[in-house]
Amino acid sequence: MSEELTTAELREMASSDYFTFGTSAPYAMGDVVIEKVGFGSIPMCWVRVNCREQDIRALVPVVRQKVFRFLAAAGVPDTVLQFSPRVGEIRRRERFVDENPSSPSRGKNKFGACSRFSFEIVPSGLGYFEFGWRGSTWSRGRVRKETTDE
Repeated sequence: MSEELTTAELREMASSDYFTFGTSAPYAMGDVVIEKVGFGSIPMCWVRVNCREQDIRALVPVVRQKVFRFLAAAGVPDTVLQFSPRVGEIRRRERFVDENPSSPSRGKNKFGACSRFSFEIVPSGLGYFEFGWRGSTWSRGRVRKETTDE
């Protein structure tokens, strides 16, 4: 008998400090960015990731965990984001240094795709973020200092 995890259970695991998703694939990950994207100014949390093209699917849980932990540290529930990310290619090939602690090639130079993993912020979660604060562009966002439930 196989047991399947629900989306709610996977969300809880991704936000948890007690469970870490991992892979042996080489990658480099940037910081979490909150920004309104595109002509529709869609609010997103996104992360820039360098990895081999064949490893993109394996990195989805790792990136999700980074984003959900970032929000949890700021006191924001993970339910403010869509569960599945949009993955878009930024550059076809780019050099990066492998930062994965589980990779046998950690610390070595690699070539791979530069992708953007974007999680859309649901409309009910916009109260946790502010965009265009003083000294920033109108599209850049951040977690509010004092979040409010709407």
